[in-house]
Amino acid sequence: MANKRYSGRDQIDAGYCLYGAQSILPLISQLESEVDGVKIADDIEYVHRCRVASRRIRAALPIYRDCIPQKEFRKWKVEIRDVTKSLGEARDADVQADFLEGFIGEHNFRGSDYRTLFTPEIKPVEDYSSVSVSSPVSNEISGVPDNSGLNKGPSEIQGMTFGGKIKRLFRKISPAKEKLPSVEEDTEPERNFSGRDPVNFNFESAGYSYLPGLECLKTRICQKREAIQPHVIESMEKFEESGVLDEMKDYFHEITVQGKMYGHDVHSPYSYEQAFLNISLRLEDLFWHEKYLFDPDRTEEHHMMRIYAKKLRYTMEAYGDLYPDGLKPQIKAIKKLQDFLGDIHDCDVWSDFLPEFKAEEKKRSVEYFGNDSFFKVLIPGIDYLCDDRIGRRKELHSGLVEYWTELEGAKFWDEIRSEISMPLQNVFSNVAASGDAKELKIALIGDIHANLPALEAALADIKERGANIVINAGDIVGYGAFPDEVITLLRDNYVINISGNYDLSVLKAGSTSGVGKRKRNELKKHNKIYNTISPSNRKFLRTLPKTLDLVFGGKRIYISHGDKKSPVKAFTENSTKAELLDAYKFTKADIIVTGHSHKPFAVETDGRWFINTGSVGMPKDGDPRASYALLTLNPFSLYHIRVPYDYRRSVDAIYEDRLSESYARIYREGKPVDIIRHSGGDES
Repeated sequence: MANKRYSGRDQIDAGYCLYGAQSILPLISQLESEVDGVKIADDIEYVHRCRVASRRIRAALPIYRDCIPQKEFRKWKVEIRDVTKSLGEARDADVQADFLEGFIGEHNFRGSDYRTLFTPEIKPVEDYSSVSVSSPVSNEISGVPDNSGLNKGPSEIQGMTFGGKIKRLFRKISPAKEKLPSVEEDTEPERNFSGRDPVNFNFESAGYSYLPGLECLKTRICQKREAIQPHVIESMEKFEESGVLDEMKDYFHEITVQGKMYGHDVHSPYSYEQAFLNISLRLEDLFWHEKYLFDPDRTEEHHMMRIYAKKLRYTMEAYGDLYPDGLKPQIKAIKKLQDFLGDIHDCDVWSDFLPEFKAEEKKRSVEYFGNDSFFKVLIPGIDYLCDDRIGRRKELHSGLVEYWTELEGAKFWDEIRSEISMPLQNVFSNVAASGDAKELKIALIGDIHANLPALEAALADIKERGANIVINAGDIVGYGAFPDEVITLLRDNYVINISGNYDLSVLKAGSTSGVGKRKRNELKKHNKIYNTISPSNRKFLRTLPKTLDLVFGGKRIYISHGDKKSPVKAFTENSTKAELLDAYKFTKADIIVTGHSHKPFAVETDGRWFINTGSVGMPKDGDPRASYALLTLNPFSLYHIRVPYDYRRSVDAIYEDRLSESYARIYREGKPVDIIRHSGGDES
């Protein structure tokens, strides 16, 4: 390619890597300090803290991946993920058992004279290989044996003991032949339940009718947890043997030492740019599910929203030290939102699990006793818990909707966007960090389409006019001969970018088999562009969000490329007032910006501004000069500016790379490609 000045930027910002190292090292120490406690398992909080530390590391590694060698990144990511995964089932069992104990106590189901019906008899053993499993036909074991294999664990669970008459009856029964009397039958009383007959005693009046099912459920969960522990220990020992924690500590410690030695500043423009982009991406993920939040039946979407709320919180925590207050108020509010969604998910888990548990217990009872009479004793407690969780979910969902509405009413989301947007004002110029929007000028560019000379001229003009920040509405590559150089120039100038349809098409370009000739030609063209972009710049292109939502000087600004798949379509002279107001209803923004049409446009409707940037690299309105919009806040002003540039460099590069003659004519004439083709242009 001709006259190229830039190569793909492969060196990451040293200050950003220093910040990443300082963020990850404490998380490594937290994880390391919990491993021994996880193996001992004498406190459920060890598993919880260890899992949280692993999750935070997993959230941090991808946002600093450019600072880590690719091989190490892949290895560390897999090893840390395995830690999280290995602890997941154990943590779930811990939480469920702890919840059940609290649930029983909270409802005061146990009276002072109640003898527990279900209690695992646990005998610790030194050697797991010596653990024996009780025979289901043994008359020496009282209670319902566990035929599911869940009692194989670090302690030998001999079965479940039962008090009073029920225990005596079980010992008399031949498992496959005799019938267990129901609790309603008139049988001979036996006064060994603190002086009360357990068969004829009024369980329901004392709340005791719920206990057998709840205690059976807790016992099964405890058995499961015991069975999981050897696997937890094995995974922790395997993780320690891998040496990953030592590798990570050594690597990030070296970055820290070098960073301090050379005086690298963690508060670099790149650090703030990455913080803004990554937090914005997490916000975008969360808000994609907002439309499902108000429907109580969208359980799967609520679960996904919980996951994205957690990712948003972890990402904000990772970047918190860049901001004066550490984003602590915002993180606290997100944590409350996450707790609502988490509690709702827990209710969903119980309501899905309990019917399956009932089916399994019924089968186990029939196999052991030859009938389901004992199982009927368990039903009230299980059904009570299921109904309670369903009702609780409704309460929680109402609380969630109320809290979300409260956040919106307080403009909480705008507050986050403003907080992460404000430092970007210092990225492009030397404006004071006071956040005063009176001097804030924002340049809105778009549709560069790999035209390096046009972008160079536009950025030079933008700087000369004193713009504080530059926002690019997408379509960075395509058509022109300088895709890699354009990406590098945008990165070097810390331009805030979103992706456009052409950028996404280039990234998705793959096999050309199984498609028509025209499609194959298009894919070949996109593959050619893809192969000219450096790995670092490809990675950068993949990280770009599809939309952005910012707040500057109290004004909310929403950016979308405007193609057919964008949530907001491109604004043009043909846009109707109804279409513009629909865009406002979707975004709730004061200023909405699109590109895609390659034609500058701006209109004010009902106090809201709708702007099309025009095209830097390929204008289609008959004026071949580069086009961009310059926006000033307080007082408001908006201008579309045209910048001449040396289009001959762009044309020469088109010919050198044997690209389409039509593209060269677009540079010269500023007309759409379809008009140029109609007038004799060549699309080879």
